[in-house]
Amino acid sequence: MLELDHLIAFLPGPPDPPDGLLLDAGTRHVGQGTRNRRIVFPRHYVELLWIDEPEAERASGPGFAARCARTAYPFGIVLRGTVPGHSPAPERGERHRRDPDDGGGPAGTGPPGPLAHPGRRAVAAAAARLGFAAGPDLIPGQ
Repeated sequence: MLELDHLIAFLPGPPDPPDGLLLDAGTRHVGQGTRNRRIVFPRHYVELLWIDEPEAERASGPGFAARCARTAYPFGIVLRGTVPGHSPAPERGERHRRDPDDGGGPAGTGPPGPLAHPGRRAVAAAAARLGFAAGPDLIPGQ
């Protein structure tokens, strides 16, 4: 069963703390070229993510540059759990390393962790069941 793990807001640069909310120290995603800070809630969090190493981001392939530049949909939904009938995907620590010198701790230890990343079709099917009609690749205003 899939459930909400966290939301992602892709940003063009480091965020200013929102009024009334505290941001954690964040994590640099080694090899992915991104960095984040999080607004943490008891079971979920909002990840504020931006590119801090453009060359590493281009080489790693997640394609976050357009989202951070706001030329592609600047939000993401990350689900945790498994889809019945599908084998589990790699957990967070297997997808990218977190920089322990940057407050991230060892791989796979971020809040609330660990995540399973089901395939794109499984996520699309789960999102459709939740009433989401649009995919994550939409450009705002189109």
